[in-house]
Amino acid sequence: MKRMLVAVLAVCCLLALAACAEKKTDGKNQIPNPIHECTAQELTEKADVTLYVPTTAVDVTYSYIEGDAPLGQVSFTYQGKAYTCRGQKTRVVQDISGMCYEWTRTTNDSADVPYTCYLTDEGQGIAVWYAAGTSYTISMAEGATEELLGEMYGIVTGSGE
Repeated sequence: MKRMLVAVLAVCCLLALAACAEKKTDGKNQIPNPIHECTAQELTEKADVTLYVPTTAVDVTYSYIEGDAPLGQVSFTYQGKAYTCRGQKTRVVQDISGMCYEWTRTTNDSADVPYTCYLTDEGQGIAVWYAAGTSYTISMAEGATEELLGEMYGIVTGSGE
């Protein structure tokens, strides 16, 4: 009787180990990547936003992130600095930068400055604004200043470069 009990427990252990073993999939059970690389035109069609880049920017890549309100994104390098610009249809202004830092708010008291900059002491920063039912952000992972973000705001909105 003891041998039979030991044999049953051994079989149960083998079945448990088999269930925990790594399973190979054919890709049908994997979660799809919500980020899709695209062209500037596809970004406008898929995310319903148009994102501009400086004419002399390099390493330009467009993508959109699926969701109820798709988010459009363009990353590029301009004058040796890396930027990411995002746009998404929203009801109110939102920080859609995807950057999670403890910001030091830079105030823009002038009505002539329609964006708000947020910076860290370590050099990360974003500019946030809202226009025509769309939230926009420009972000820099390093070397951010209010001047650089303001200059890029002028370029991507068509009031600069």
